[in-house]
Amino acid sequence: MSKRPNTPTMKSIRNFPFSKLLFKLTKLTIIFQVLYIYFTPKVEDLNKENLTKLLPTHDNFGVLNLVIAHPDDEIMFFSPTILQLIDHVQELNVVCLSNGDADGLGELRAKELKDAIGYLTVNRNLRNVSLNILDYTDGQNEVWSGVATDLKKYILTSEPGVKQKDIILTFDREGISGHRNHIACNEGVISYLKTIKSNSFVFLELKSLSTWQIISKYSGVVPKLLEIIYNKIRASNKTFMSYLPNRDSIATDSNVCFISTFDQYALSFAAMCYAHKSQMVWFRYLWWSFSRYVFVNDLSRITV
Repeated sequence: MSKRPNTPTMKSIRNFPFSKLLFKLTKLTIIFQVLYIYFTPKVEDLNKENLTKLLPTHDNFGVLNLVIAHPDDEIMFFSPTILQLIDHVQELNVVCLSNGDADGLGELRAKELKDAIGYLTVNRNLRNVSLNILDYTDGQNEVWSGVATDLKKYILTSEPGVKQKDIILTFDREGISGHRNHIACNEGVISYLKTIKSNSFVFLELKSLSTWQIISKYSGVVPKLLEIIYNKIRASNKTFMSYLPNRDSIATDSNVCFISTFDQYALSFAAMCYAHKSQMVWFRYLWWSFSRYVFVNDLSRITV
């Protein structure tokens, strides 16, 4: 009588430690998604308070100038800010310094960027949407010089006589993960602002998270959800909890935090999947699950 071949049983699979860990992570993911949906109205309130701090004397801004290094930067890093500001500006002007041609896909990626901007701006009351893609060579080892000179040609301002502030939004001087192309965007904007010597712009930098902040960088929306839950519990208890500090992400004079609601996150993820198809390799899905930047933008308001 032949022996029955050894095959893994359901019991052995369930007892496998990795399977247990995966099951627990899946449960946690579902729980936080439900909490994310449930607390979306609170997220909207936090964004309104941040907008009030950013717009103390203006009903709206004029032009939102977004300066990025590559196609897909606009969604992978800046979508929370774009989706909060887009209904409070008259125009959106995107200046992308390269077409992302490091892998020979420059022409395709340029088209994908145009499509992505279309997804993000559909059904918005914008007077104008501009996209300018420059010809800097994509690459971590590339040195980009002359960015400030080019920005003089492509940064837009409100019409003369219109008393509205315009915005320039880009990376900070650290760049995301120290990317030299991101840093070049920051250096170019600062040089440009120093050259024009004007205070007509609100200059916002996206704060980079340093190496030691790796857990926060890849915890997605979870830290902010916990912060919201903490403050809700604190507000509901008038005794002991009322003595604990309030940890709301409210803007100060120099710092602003924008958080995507669940609907906005879904929109930006859909725009990434449908527009930037060439970039949707397996690790991009991990980025969209765990990266802080697709959920939360911590911004610094800089005076040059």
